[in-house]
Amino acid sequence: MSAFQLMNNDLECTPRCDRPSQAEIDDLCMVLFDKWCERRCVLPLAYLMRSWPMPSRTFHVLRRLLKTLRDLETFHADTLASEERRLLVELVELTNQTLRTPSQS
Repeated sequence: MSAFQLMNNDLECTPRCDRPSQAEIDDLCMVLFDKWCERRCVLPLAYLMRSWPMPSRTFHVLRRLLKTLRDLETFHADTLASEERRLLVELVELTNQTLRTPSQS
C-alpha cells in the first residue's frame, strides 16, 4: 500500500518510515500529472514528462527528476495553482531526501 492516499482529491502524506520510498515519489508525480491533465496545463506537464514516468530508479534518474522539478519551480511557478506549488515543493523535498539517504540493502 502506498504512503500517499488520495481522499476527496486531496493528498495526505502518511510516511511509513524515515526514508521516503520511490513509490511515494511516483504517487506524488501521478497526483500532479492528473491535476495538470485535468487543467490542461501543458507547460508543467512537459517538464514532468521529461523525467517521469521513470524507466528505472537509479540515482541518475532520480537526480534528473529533481533537476527538472527544480527548474519548473524556479522558472514557471506562476503557472501553478497554490496547491500544485505546495505538492511540487513536497515532491522536490521528497526526491532530494531520497537522493541523500543511502539505500538499505
